[in-house]
Amino acid sequence: MDSSIARRLFEAVAEDERLRGDLTDEGYAPLLAWCAQRAAQLASADPPPGLSPHELGQRPATREGHESGQSPARGEGHEIEAPPGADFDGLAAALRAAVAAIVRAAESGDERDLAGISPDVIDSLVLSDLRRGLAAAPRSPDARARALVSLLASRTP
Repeated sequence: MDSSIARRLFEAVAEDERLRGDLTDEGYAPLLAWCAQRAAQLASADPPPGLSPHELGQRPATREGHESGQSPARGEGHEIEAPPGADFDGLAAALRAAVAAIVRAAESGDERDLAGISPDVIDSLVLSDLRRGLAAAPRSPDARARALVSLLASRTP
């Protein structure tokens, strides 16, 4: 596993405070902890069989969220290649979208907010369990977030 790629995937989520929505640290911290573990898993994933090196996405990754002409605050001048089998920017965007969807669902209690989570981040069977878990979760957004993270932690490889 390349820990620098895992760190960059995690930072793509952790550095964007807008993703936390209205969750307090009580609800958001466990989600970030799950995100760190999932980033490490995604960074070490094996490539799908039969893909060419070009399709494997082994190209330098760029950091999202920087305006034209700005350089990243960290890692300036250091390009990190995407893990085999994955496009770094695509994985980072999928992980960010998953965290944003979980936050929205925790805040609203509406399972429709979980729609669109990439199966690269959360398997469809686990996502079905997440929907059922949301229906049974406590009414507080922070408590919902903790319940969803508990379910994710027990079901994500």
